[in-house]
Amino acid sequence: MKEDPESFDRIMNIASKLILDYLNSQIRAGVNVVQIFDSWAGLLEKGEYERFVLEPTKKIILGLPKSVPKIYFSAKTEGMLESFAKAGPDFLSIDSYTQIRESYYKLGERFGLQGNLSPEAARRGGPEMEKAAFSILKEADGISRFIFNLGHGVLRDTPPDNLKRIVEIVKGHRI
Repeated sequence: MKEDPESFDRIMNIASKLILDYLNSQIRAGVNVVQIFDSWAGLLEKGEYERFVLEPTKKIILGLPKSVPKIYFSAKTEGMLESFAKAGPDFLSIDSYTQIRESYYKLGERFGLQGNLSPEAARRGGPEMEKAAFSILKEADGISRFIFNLGHGVLRDTPPDNLKRIVEIVKGHRI
């Protein structure tokens, strides 16, 4: 990326076209929402992200139908939300280390938020997981566009019963 930025730009251009084609085929097949997983973007410095990743991501998002909601995810979102927002998604998915309410105040109502239960808490289960899930729901109260989710993917050894319990908690929560 840094050693040969021109080659990196060409690769990103090719990748963004392939991703856009793939997502549009998924939309034609009937998906209701798309999520772009950019797990490594949060590891970049803000300037690196804006130089190397922002424009290809914008091209993907702008190339999708406006009628289909677009969620943009990256790990390590703390301090990068404003940069990620420049890509133009409808929702920003935040990791487990990023505060929901603080993110909402930074971004306002322009973007919905998705997140952010720790995958480790989901794996452990029990009262700690339940307390964390209830805490997230409380923090998200009053945010009109919020999707409860993990702050990253489900860990392979997470017991399915823990995930079922999370769904019960979320479904039982009054908005």
